[in-house]
Amino acid sequence: MSFEDDKSRWTDAAHRILNLQQSSSDGNIQHKLQRLYWDELNSLDYATSIVENEEDALHVLSKCCTLVDSSGNDDFIVTKFCQLIVNLFAKQKVTVNQETLDGLVNFLVNCIKTCKKWTLLSILRALGTTLYENGSLCEQFGDSLLGKDGVLVRLCRDGSQDTDILCSTVQCVANVCMRSSNGLCMEDQFITSAFKLLLDLLQASSPKLCGTEIEHFRVSIKSLSTQFLRALPHVLVLGCSGQNQHLGPLLAALKNFMFCGMPGYKPVYTEKRHKKLEDKSGIEPDDLSSVHLNTIPQRDRTYSILSKKKKRRPNNKKSKQTTAPSTPKQITVGSSAMDALTPTFAACNLSYSVPKEPACKENQSAVIKSTDKKVLFGYWSSFVPDNTVSSSWSLFTTILKDPTPKGRAGGVAVLMDLLDGSRQFLVAAEDREQHSSSPSERPFTSFSVKLSGIVHELHRCLLQALMAETSATTKAQILKCLSLLVLNSPYSRLKEGLLSKVARQLRPLLAVKDPNLQTAVLSCLRMVVCVHTPLQEVVEIMRPTTAEISAGNRGTSQPNSSTSDSTNGNSSAEMNVDLQVPPESSWLIHWCVHAINRRENSLVVRLEALQFLGSFVKSYVFLVSSSVVECLRNLACLCLKDDDIAFTICAMKLLEEIARAMYAEFSNTQTGRKSISKDQILQFWLKLLDGPLIGMIQEGSSVSAPSCSAAVDCLSNVGAVIFNELPVHKRILCITLLLGLSNDEDKNVKASSIRALGVFVLYPCLRDDVLFVADTANAVLTAMTDAKIMVRMKAAWSLANVSDSLVTNMICEDSAFMEDFSDMLLLKLLNTSIEAADDNEKVKSNAVRALGNFLRYTRTSSLDKAGFMEAVEKAVQALVRNVGSGLMKVRWNACYAIGNVFRNPFLPIGTAAWTVEIYSGLENVICDCKNFKVRINAVIPLSVPPERRYYGDVPLYCHVYATLIDALIGTENVTEFCEFRYRDTLRQQLCNSLCHMTQLMTAEDAVSLDTVLKENHDTYKGYIRDYIRQLDTQGRLLKSNRTRRQQVKNYPLFRGLAGECMRSWSLAAAP
Repeated sequence: MSFEDDKSRWTDAAHRILNLQQSSSDGNIQHKLQRLYWDELNSLDYATSIVENEEDALHVLSKCCTLVDSSGNDDFIVTKFCQLIVNLFAKQKVTVNQETLDGLVNFLVNCIKTCKKWTLLSILRALGTTLYENGSLCEQFGDSLLGKDGVLVRLCRDGSQDTDILCSTVQCVANVCMRSSNGLCMEDQFITSAFKLLLDLLQASSPKLCGTEIEHFRVSIKSLSTQFLRALPHVLVLGCSGQNQHLGPLLAALKNFMFCGMPGYKPVYTEKRHKKLEDKSGIEPDDLSSVHLNTIPQRDRTYSILSKKKKRRPNNKKSKQTTAPSTPKQITVGSSAMDALTPTFAACNLSYSVPKEPACKENQSAVIKSTDKKVLFGYWSSFVPDNTVSSSWSLFTTILKDPTPKGRAGGVAVLMDLLDGSRQFLVAAEDREQHSSSPSERPFTSFSVKLSGIVHELHRCLLQALMAETSATTKAQILKCLSLLVLNSPYSRLKEGLLSKVARQLRPLLAVKDPNLQTAVLSCLRMVVCVHTPLQEVVEIMRPTTAEISAGNRGTSQPNSSTSDSTNGNSSAEMNVDLQVPPESSWLIHWCVHAINRRENSLVVRLEALQFLGSFVKSYVFLVSSSVVECLRNLACLCLKDDDIAFTICAMKLLEEIARAMYAEFSNTQTGRKSISKDQILQFWLKLLDGPLIGMIQEGSSVSAPSCSAAVDCLSNVGAVIFNELPVHKRILCITLLLGLSNDEDKNVKASSIRALGVFVLYPCLRDDVLFVADTANAVLTAMTDAKIMVRMKAAWSLANVSDSLVTNMICEDSAFMEDFSDMLLLKLLNTSIEAADDNEKVKSNAVRALGNFLRYTRTSSLDKAGFMEAVEKAVQALVRNVGSGLMKVRWNACYAIGNVFRNPFLPIGTAAWTVEIYSGLENVICDCKNFKVRINAVIPLSVPPERRYYGDVPLYCHVYATLIDALIGTENVTEFCEFRYRDTLRQQLCNSLCHMTQLMTAEDAVSLDTVLKENHDTYKGYIRDYIRQLDTQGRLLKSNRTRRQQVKNYPLFRGLAGECMRSWSLAAAP
């Protein structure tokens, strides 16, 4: 039958049903007609689109809800109607409206309550299809479905239900919990009910219903548990309120299903537990205060694979296995999975583990992603071993012993979810200085030592899995997991050797011809040189003397030209046959240079090699000699000629990292190293400016906008000292190019150019150049009107830098600059900053910084001109708005900007109407803001005004003073634990501001503050005594540090202020 025939048949049958009338006189005829219509509709081919008008389909469904009896009198018609519902929703993808949904759900719920058991499966399938992604529209049916007496809850609690009905019920629970297309979901109480329901089902799965555990695995778990595990993520992703309270039982249940069927594992079910222990039927969070030590050695897939390489008699191992009893309890955890499987367990494992394990891993990932990292960390010891002799079942049991690559990869994926963001916890790990005693002789195991054991075991097991893995895809996944582990491990607190083992294991893999594996290896090595720099162990690994890390690598390929060209001697594949790597370079630099230099290599490998070189130079530039820098510069310049845009951008990033790292090393005087000289950096830039860099900038966005943008970013890292040493014509060329590109059509080029100008405007040799500063300011003003948020972000940052340069010239008393700089341009900058202070949050942070600097720079001659006083008032109001709301960074900068306002003696602070607004804004933050860092920054400006007049009249001064006292007393009430570390700093700053204001206090102020002083005299004196003690302690510390001389000079001043404040308070409080 043709497709068009099905369409017409559907339309005709739908119209006939819509015309049916429910009548009691001719009930038999009506039932016969309905059955005929149902049979006709269900016989159509719904695999193709036959429903043209969805409204008609919804009308048919609504009509059927009134025609079909849901009281259980005609179950055959109910099943036929349910089949039609599935066909329309699941196959024809008809979108249901609220009215039809309400009618269908009400009808199906009534059917479940009244119809016979043999119809339940059809009804539940129709209900699951109806509820799919419509949970938020079924709020009124929440109690009927998931309430205490809900139909779905009763079906799940009924232990006599068969597996198919239970699976369909679980599917309904999952579907009703799914988010709708609009992102909404059911209320939390119903989501929590669904979570507890599924958790109870997972915990209560018992083999007693099937007779034997093997039958339970084969029949029940293969279908039922898989359905549970597939349904659970839909609930977990919503983050119900009861998840954390039941996290232990949930993880225990998932652990059961992950390891069931593996030799030696006995799942634990709720029914088997004693009644007194039912409340602890799960994994308890570990306090990490004790270690379970066992003496059973482990063997894993590594042992099995290595043993296969040895020439043994084939029946040697099997004979031992056949003579020993094959009970599950006697099969050790460490035995090889494939060798230790008995025929019965092997059949069970192969029958259910394949569909079950991916769902179980998916659930574990969902639990990890939806649970707070701090809460989840308490359960780590249940899934990650902490010592080499532990026989507990962990994720590595799956990673090392699972017979399928997909199962092993799933275990690695779960471990990656655990490791992601774990540095905040693993940073507490620390090795003992001496391990002379055996584990059994240790009196106790500290928290830090147990964490270090976890870190060591993670390294050991991942490296074992890497060596044993035969699947290239899974091996790449293990390498990614190892990269994540390296990124989060606190190697500076651990004994040396871990990174050496990683490097020793990874180096032979560089000789593998698989580009994906090579890329993963390079990425992992890049993490080694990126994290926690600099480490002496990494220095030793990367030194040229470590051509062979161990004797085990002497048979592997060397990362040099002879190795790379061993398979192909055609030198035409080289980008430059004359490029020579200096012999003093690191072995890995040697390998990367030759890998990049061969065009026949995979692009992903060459890109990753470029990124590694950039990371290595960034972290360990002091290991790179001048000849190696020259080699890398030549290599990067050659790569700039490549046709691939991504490759040229990566090469430019390498040049940028070299330039930045060299200048940072040259400017760093604390390390005492003299590895980089000024002349070396100057020669690097002279050759770079004579090379392709300037050509790419001159081309602009006409050829390649991304490459031009990257070239401009590279140029911005030249540094003030080196830029001053460049020939004049080179400096003029750089400035001219940047000013020209600031009007480029491409947003990336424009943003990079504006940012580079913002860097250059702070250079001492350009900062006092009025023409350059004015040109930069005009370019920034133009960019601030751009529609692209990225351009405005960069422009706002440069605008703040322009303001910094003006303030610096003012502090340096450069009168010539201040006279020549245009007041009208200053007014434009001020008005632009005011507008930017109401822009996007990412623009505001720099806009308020610029406002403070411009207000500090404004002179009396400028204020007398038209428009300035109005602009000053608007600027102050903008600062007050940003102090009170917005992101934390915006509020900090706004507080700092108000401090700059107080530093300008020419502004009418204290007499202007906006003075009250400033102090009121600061007071509100000091009293009400929950973030102590913001409160600290709000207190700091109050210690800036040098004269009493800045604080306004007596009532305003007294109100500010009283607010500071109340805030000081209020520091006792800390509700957030994370704010404790900032409380002492806040108290010290409050005391500092109070001492400063007390020094400026007049007799009239003291009279007005009489009540406040007497009420808080004793309390305040206690805080001031603590403040003086802190100053004495800090003074001793500062005297021992020569780099903080200015703070040493300020210490006597603060100490004197505190003493004077004590005397003033004593006099004021005297009767």
